[in-house]
Amino acid sequence: MDMQYLLLIPQAFRFFAVITAVIIVIYSLAIPIWPMFWASYYSPTFPPKNPGVINHIIHPDQKSIFRVVVIGDSTAIGQGTNSVEESFGYQYLLANSSLKNQNWSFENRAKSGVKINYVVDQQLDFEPAGLVMVSIGANDVTGGTKSAEFRASAEDLAKKLRSLSKQVIWLNIPDFVTSPILLPPLNYILSSRAKKINQILDSIVPQSGYQLIDVYNGAREPFKRDPDRFFGADKYHPSVYGYGVWVKVIEKTLQPEIQFSQFR
Repeated sequence: MDMQYLLLIPQAFRFFAVITAVIIVIYSLAIPIWPMFWASYYSPTFPPKNPGVINHIIHPDQKSIFRVVVIGDSTAIGQGTNSVEESFGYQYLLANSSLKNQNWSFENRAKSGVKINYVVDQQLDFEPAGLVMVSIGANDVTGGTKSAEFRASAEDLAKKLRSLSKQVIWLNIPDFVTSPILLPPLNYILSSRAKKINQILDSIVPQSGYQLIDVYNGAREPFKRDPDRFFGADKYHPSVYGYGVWVKVIEKTLQPEIQFSQFR
């Protein structure tokens, strides 16, 4: 009897080993697939309709205009809202008193679902602008981009932006731990990955002369406190109010402030 009991122990271990392996496989598949599936199904629009260039003309008689270009992924285009005009970039411009009496244009070249290498290859074919805003990296986190590959692309992007604008606002990757659709341990896994990628940005963006905005730490508390308000319908991307939180983090961080008198 005792011998039969001992024989059952390896079987029990094999059973739990199989269950553990299945769970690991499920979570491995869930990291790249689940967020995109959920977001595409539940977002109000997937992605928000991009109207191209939006011109804000106060003085029709003046030819000068301050050009702003936004590049990146779904967080740059404003997914989670109904319009590019509810994205963090457009909200930032509307909230800036320095632009109220100036002509300015807003061009959002971002695309949902892309990684940083796509931005380098496909989103930089524009004329030099007064300001470029960057939000990229979330899909590199969920898609498992290797750190060395991300670093190489980030360095390449930073280098190429030098000829496109003297002023760059670059947001790091937000903390996945607050997303209501990402259950433990998936949210913690993605949060840890985002932190590592952000450390790469910490070593590249400021040294390139650009302003790095820490939404990973700066926006975590309000998103965690009130996810119904600050997340969009998909519970993965920010809502219009969530992007508004990002704008506040931008405004608190900028030093020196953006010079909107530099017309292009």
